[in-house]
Amino acid sequence: MMSAVFSSDVSHPLPDPESTSVKRLLDENEYIIQLISELSRKGNFVEAAQMQLILQRNLTYLVSLVDRQSLEEISSSLESTGPRQ
Repeated sequence: MMSAVFSSDVSHPLPDPESTSVKRLLDENEYIIQLISELSRKGNFVEAAQMQLILQRNLTYLVSLVDRQSLEEISSSLESTGPRQ
């Protein structure tokens, strides 16, 4: 399974943090978590571990969006207050 965000298809650009793509990725993560649980119950630990890697990559991507947005907010806040003396 290839995550929608990390698809090698270049016709689909990376999602804008403000778009519904983030919602789609969260829905995908929910599905992956359920799949990991099911695979683990059935003893398919190799497949479960592969899905955990995809989940980890998705979560890391989502965190990077939050970090980038936070940095932009901090930067604009500092610019609006001007230099300190």
